[in-house]
Amino acid sequence: VCSSHCSMTAGNLQMMGVCRYSPHDISADLSRSVNQLTIQLGDAGDEPRDKLSSGHNSDDLEWIQTSPSPQTSVGQIVKDSFEVRMFEKTRSNRTEDSECLAKPVPRVQVRIHGFWRDIAREEAAEIGRHLQDGEAQFYLHARNRDYDIDFSRMGAARQTNLRSGKTRRLRILVPRPGDRWGIQRTQPVFDQPDVVEQRRLGPQSLRGEAPQNALRYLSEKPWTLPSFIKFADRERKYCGEWAVFYHSYSHAALIYEVQAAIASELFGFKSQYAPLPRLMINQFYDTPDAASLIRRFDSEFAGSARDHAANFRKVALSTMCSLSAKGPEVCLAKAFVSGYSCIDVPFRQILEHLLQSCCFSEVAKLADGIVSCAERHGLDTSAFGGRACKGGRPGHALQIFIRRSLVDRLAYAAHPYGLVDAERMPLSSWLNGDNACTYGQARVVAHPEHFMHASNVRMYTASADPTFERCRVAFQKELCELFTALKDPAAREQVAAGIYGGVLPPWWAANHRKARA
Repeated sequence: VCSSHCSMTAGNLQMMGVCRYSPHDISADLSRSVNQLTIQLGDAGDEPRDKLSSGHNSDDLEWIQTSPSPQTSVGQIVKDSFEVRMFEKTRSNRTEDSECLAKPVPRVQVRIHGFWRDIAREEAAEIGRHLQDGEAQFYLHARNRDYDIDFSRMGAARQTNLRSGKTRRLRILVPRPGDRWGIQRTQPVFDQPDVVEQRRLGPQSLRGEAPQNALRYLSEKPWTLPSFIKFADRERKYCGEWAVFYHSYSHAALIYEVQAAIASELFGFKSQYAPLPRLMINQFYDTPDAASLIRRFDSEFAGSARDHAANFRKVALSTMCSLSAKGPEVCLAKAFVSGYSCIDVPFRQILEHLLQSCCFSEVAKLADGIVSCAERHGLDTSAFGGRACKGGRPGHALQIFIRRSLVDRLAYAAHPYGLVDAERMPLSSWLNGDNACTYGQARVVAHPEHFMHASNVRMYTASADPTFERCRVAFQKELCELFTALKDPAAREQVAAGIYGGVLPPWWAANHRKARA
């Protein structure tokens, strides 16, 4: 909750027509039980802005801010984070650079030294093929150079030279009646839901007048409140263009952190914000999206272990769709401290297999060093042959933002154990509407090539153990130092080839710079 000195209440804002949601306590029980609890918090939105968002006025908003009184209930603080800090104006930077295809070959231009210049017809045709296949972000090899092409944001298409890091703007021109060439201003490549409408609907966890009584569990664990405030604040900030999912976990944290450190060293993944739940890209060749996961579930998993099958777990995450989710099976606020974990998972074996698949040597010794490093920073390693965290709070929560145009590609509505919930399909329609999301699961295909790109997926983590929460960034730095082999170009190529199943991706070069995550 921002430490502003504005004294406006949710009720004042509602009468002024600014606040969409009527003010209400999270629950009467919560209000009564923690009415006398004194909580002092700093700015909930203090995470650094990433490079990709800073160039496109993604924070071009004005906020109505409040400050908690000296005696403020948990319910009021969480409610204020969602309801009071509403924005007054919407994105106004939709430029003429819209990304639409002309047929049969689009006319693609690049901005060089202040002028728009046509690119070669062959390259334009290849870009057109990718876009027609539904790919908003992809790699392109042209003129002996490798480029990261990104058309995922309306009015902000770009190309990035993977070797030099130089970024230039792109646009696509299409024929228009009366003109030989004109700029299509209305329709992007993907049908991104109207940002203004999504912001009007507000944070996903509050839509459909969803009850917030599940958050009463925070009153029993007041030290968890700052993490939930930050989650709520980000929902409000990103609700226009992003759908949100929540993944509860515990023992898997060490594997997620190791994968994040490797991805940081190899691919420039921003591991300071969150771990990486999946890394081995070769495991996604047969299951690149939600549609293929559903097909495999029906043909391979439905009659046996369902979403507990090892090959299902390799590519998918079990998630909830609301910060105040009540179920089925998982209540995020209640499960946060202990985290959610299955007991039939050989975590130490999985860690060593991960390191072996990445072509590291002396795997057992490296795994021991990783476990020791985790223990020093307060992470629970009891499932890896190490020590439990001192506070007995091994839980974590991962907040996953997926661009709305990619939701149906990467996720599907699910019942417990992974069965498709047909009533909430397609999932994007349910999440884009004014529907209460407090009840209902989803399965998310955690494809690293999407999860490592902040233009497609953004993640933030929180840990119930205050020691690890405080030390996590330092832990990531020390983890990266354990992978000293990645400083050698030949070793980097070997590890990258292991992640991709033995064949380096076409954009890889021995002297490449870190690709922007």
